[in-house]
Amino acid sequence: MMFLALLLPCSALLAPASHRRRPRATLRAAAATWDTTTGPSSTLVAGGGPAGIATAIMLARRGWKNIRVCDRLEEPFKPDDDVTWSDAARFYLVGLGLRGQRALGQLDAWADVEKYCAEVVGRKDWAPGAGPDEGAERIFDDRPVSTQVIARDRLQGALYEVASTKYPEISFDWGAEVQDVAVDGGDGVEATLRLSDGTEQILRPPLVIGADGTARTVAMALEEAAPRRTRITRYDDDNERVFKTVPLDLPEAWRGDINYSARSASGRLNFDALPSGRAAADAKKRYCGVLLLKADDPLAQADSDPEELRALMDEFLPQFMPYVDAAAFEAVAKKPASRLPGFRFVGPRARAPSGLSSSLALLRPFNR
Repeated sequence: MMFLALLLPCSALLAPASHRRRPRATLRAAAATWDTTTGPSSTLVAGGGPAGIATAIMLARRGWKNIRVCDRLEEPFKPDDDVTWSDAARFYLVGLGLRGQRALGQLDAWADVEKYCAEVVGRKDWAPGAGPDEGAERIFDDRPVSTQVIARDRLQGALYEVASTKYPEISFDWGAEVQDVAVDGGDGVEATLRLSDGTEQILRPPLVIGADGTARTVAMALEEAAPRRTRITRYDDDNERVFKTVPLDLPEAWRGDINYSARSASGRLNFDALPSGRAAADAKKRYCGVLLLKADDPLAQADSDPEELRALMDEFLPQFMPYVDAAAFEAVAKKPASRLPGFRFVGPRARAPSGLSSSLALLRPFNR
């Protein structure tokens, strides 16, 4: 797993922020007044998800000071709050393989994350039309490490706990969104921060790091500031799918450390289930199932018919039916589907002048 963040130092010159359409600006490749060893006098990280917090930790470990992380959402849940994380269908899961585990180890954070992960050592697949007892199981015993699965928000909470307890150089502002970024030729970076009470603050840090996901505030500022030198590559989804999560309580006879998957021959649905946490050997295994549907499927809509959902799963996923309770069908049918994340790459265009490296860079905290 690799997280990307964007650097926008003060040498990128952008027109002043405005709620109106801004004129196109230019970017000058001027040398920064600080170096990457000691860092600038202050740094603003836009986005407090796993990428933003991991970036802040990496910079603090390098000796940087005054690192401020802002995020529009509330403070993360505590990673050891069992009541919160017992709701298997509330959060989506991410897998950490060798690269992710090594990177977190380099941040001295892997031990703090691993204790909240569930191990996945293989998978069991049902081909279209296969009966409940005809799944094919594979155990991956040839890999250097097993995949570790954790709820994305729990990963965020674990990294937040590491950052807030081990690194006094890092401060956090929750409920505060970086809404606009501009670069003033005389004053450096200007960032507009909207607080939860509706008020605004104007910040002027020497460096702004964008890790704000779909908001893409820093990425759009880069594209506007240097349209000839910065490229945003957008990957369009020509087969859009959405998903609903389904909680499962698998019995003792089922393994609790593999990925279960099935699909229909028509392509109408795919189903994958992963463990949502560690479970005792003699206990039921709490799994989070992901039902992947086309966006226009009637059952992908909010307030769909729970009986239709039950019939669909009974036809294509009979092996899982005994482990989904009646209340879950009602809840899954009622809630709206979630969209899969879109993918974009922001970086310098090919054959850019060498001086651009002092004005625009990519930071890879999980691939140092």
